[in-house]
Amino acid sequence: AVQEFQKRGVNVVQLNPQNEFFSSNNYPTCLWKGDDAVTFVRDYLGPEMEKAGNPAEIYFGTMNGAGMREGWDLHKGFNHYANNVMMDRKARKYVKGFAYQWEGKDAVARTKQAYPEMPIVQSENECGNGQNTYDYAMYVFELLRHYITSGVESYVYWNMVLENNEGRSTWGWKQNSLFTVDPVAKTYRINPEYWVMRHFAQFVREGDRMIRLGGHWNGNAVAFAGRKVCKVVVMNPFNRVETVVIEGKAFDLPPRSFNTMIFSR
Repeated sequence: AVQEFQKRGVNVVQLNPQNEFFSSNNYPTCLWKGDDAVTFVRDYLGPEMEKAGNPAEIYFGTMNGAGMREGWDLHKGFNHYANNVMMDRKARKYVKGFAYQWEGKDAVARTKQAYPEMPIVQSENECGNGQNTYDYAMYVFELLRHYITSGVESYVYWNMVLENNEGRSTWGWKQNSLFTVDPVAKTYRINPEYWVMRHFAQFVREGDRMIRLGGHWNGNAVAFAGRKVCKVVVMNPFNRVETVVIEGKAFDLPPRSFNTMIFSR
């Protein structure tokens, strides 16, 4: 299938064995135990792609529940999946990274601590309920901060554009989006999560590195260092103006706001 995509000009660079190992839902799903996923990569997918000379990399994912405990089912954690495949010497040679989403966020930092050399992708933003509220945008900021400070190298937003039926999917799930369009009136609306993503996408450049912050505002901020400038993205979650001091400079943050400050190095 990957070769067929490439013949049609679609360059597939990453392949995950399954979308959400742990989902049993009303949309197409397939549950995988950790050992089964390791066996599939080690004995089937990896050797087949190697034999075909396929340039796409295998990422172990997408994991949506690693680190989560549901009732007495304790077999959805780091050791049963990410650590399991890396401890298998034959399987690990095929795995080039990990993909986490939704409840999988609980295992991202632990995975990065154990395997700092392995890239991690946040593979699907939590897409809300179609209401596109400002409160949910603030939650998305918290998601971005959590994943970035935990060590991911990319963050995939879901969805970019939906029609004005509250983003209802074919299985009835209303979802958020950056833009909402009305195809009849030929109009569009910019939703709050667009501004969250823009604070990162507009100012952070390829090659920038995340840097650690100190102080009490660290829990609501992310900083990046480029060649000539540093960028600090910070959220004020309160219903009041708050003052933050960065590099000896004081900034008044409007209530419930997202802010980016840029400093010369």
